Amino acid sequence: MPTERQLLQREKAITLRDQYFAQCGQNISDSLDKLSETSLPPIEYFHNKLKNTLPSEAEYGHAVNIWKEKQFASFGEYMMYYCRSDVELLLQGTANYRSLLMTKNNMELLNYVSVAQISYQNILKNYLNN
Repeated sequence: MPTERQLLQREKAITLRDQYFAQCGQNISDSLDKLSETSLPPIEYFHNKLKNTLPSEAEYGHAVNIWKEKQFASFGEYMMYYCRSDVELLLQGTANYRSLLMTKNNMELLNYVSVAQISYQNILKNYLNN
């Protein structure tokens, strides 16, 4: 299990993602050829259709820095990087919650389909037995 410091470092690293860059995939998805682009698309490609805004220069600059730091060969690699970091966050949260649920309530998260089901079982287990 990661330490609190490791979690904070990951959180700081993953904070770079924002809704503009998640939206970008929708803006360029009219052609798979665009995933082969060898440079980061211009700021206009990151237009947020829901808010009708562009990212700030600082946000776009951060994306450029990530592109350079990770040395992506194509925009497809850049998109996969953000996809993997989203999945990593989901897995981290699930693993932490699973561990907490097992430690505190002796319940296995993967045996339940919904939070409501977990809550109901927890009530039955901890409150009705006392």
